[in-house]
Amino acid sequence: AVRDERRMSTPAFPPQPWCDHHWISLERCSAGRGGRCGGVLEGWGLFCEPFAVGETVALEQKSNLRHCHAEVIGDLLGPEAGAHGGRYPVRLLDERAGALVHVEPKKIARVLRHDQLRVLIMADTTSYRRMAKTQVGRQDSVLEIGSAWGECTRILQCHAGTVVGVDLAKDLVEESRRSHPQCRFEWLDFVEEPERFRALWQELCKAGTLKVFVDVGGDRAAPDVCKVLSALAAAAATS
Repeated sequence: AVRDERRMSTPAFPPQPWCDHHWISLERCSAGRGGRCGGVLEGWGLFCEPFAVGETVALEQKSNLRHCHAEVIGDLLGPEAGAHGGRYPVRLLDERAGALVHVEPKKIARVLRHDQLRVLIMADTTSYRRMAKTQVGRQDSVLEIGSAWGECTRILQCHAGTVVGVDLAKDLVEESRRSHPQCRFEWLDFVEEPERFRALWQELCKAGTLKVFVDVGGDRAAPDVCKVLSALAAAAATS
């Protein structure tokens, strides 16, 4: 998952990295009809109904810090189901494994399968954190590049099995460690310190299914985003 708050079109782009991945750009969560309340925005249909039996989904918990994944166990119920009509029956996973609940489609997000490789480009912080709270599970390990003050790393820690946030700025890493002592942060430049990066990459690959979050943030131009991803892809290729 990648957050890029400004999409630029003029400068030349470096060769696209991660060519074996499907690239998807997502509209801002707060844009368009419905916005955060369940409206289907550009790109977000990938996460919406219809849901198939057996799919893993994330349930809305009104907090980025509360984890709740479930398995769909039946089709959308009709009016004959009474109070459960218009809802999906799902069985909770993880901490409350086995419990059966019925949930409205607008409060469900599809968890993308691990065997379908994708690069998801987020337009804003809300979208980026929505990915952090829905697309990460206990079986996953996560590397966040550009962890800054550690706010999203803290969210990821609530959902993943293992999380490491890295940043180029030593003062930000030190502040993150003070603010979020339950999280792990590393002062690391993966371009200048390839050996350390490879060791960390391999550690996380052994810990679970690795998912990488990259927050380049601010007013970075799109070519700069691609440069970061290219450098990351080159470093990961040798890991």
